[in-house]
Amino acid sequence: MIKMTNITIKQFRQKDLEPVKELVHRTIDICYSAAYPAEAIQYFKKFHSEENIMEDAINGYTVIMGLDGNIIGTGTIIDSHIKRVFVEPKFQKQGFGKMIMGHLEEKARDCGIKTIQLDSSNVSKKFYEDIGYITVKDTFITLENNQRLDYYEMEKTTKLDKK
Repeated sequence: MIKMTNITIKQFRQKDLEPVKELVHRTIDICYSAAYPAEAIQYFKKFHSEENIMEDAINGYTVIMGLDGNIIGTGTIIDSHIKRVFVEPKFQKQGFGKMIMGHLEEKARDCGIKTIQLDSSNVSKKFYEDIGYITVKDTFITLENNQRLDYYEMEKTTKLDKK
């Protein structure tokens, strides 16, 4: 286990762009390839391009999680929609994703947002269910070679008052 005192969560800056993209793409390669066809992996990487990461950081609120100066996680919220929550594979299942989600949910509450939405991959669905998100729609995108990218539209209603 990692000592939590070494963990930081701070707002994304332009200098974080390349390491965040590398983190996201590495996590897709390692965690998604058993659950999705190659066409879906390519779709995810294109969806999480440098241009899209930067655009979302400009239009929303993106955080990075650091450990000893290295970026090990990231997440973004735009209005009421959380997206691009990724944790370095070797640090998954240690509570870091929950910390990122808690930070983004708190930001939503601070903005007066009561219901938070997100789109979940097959890989992440159980994680989001475990922290209180419910599936509101099963859906998919048809990709090249008639392949499917299945995903879930999920949401969570939170209390606006902080505990």
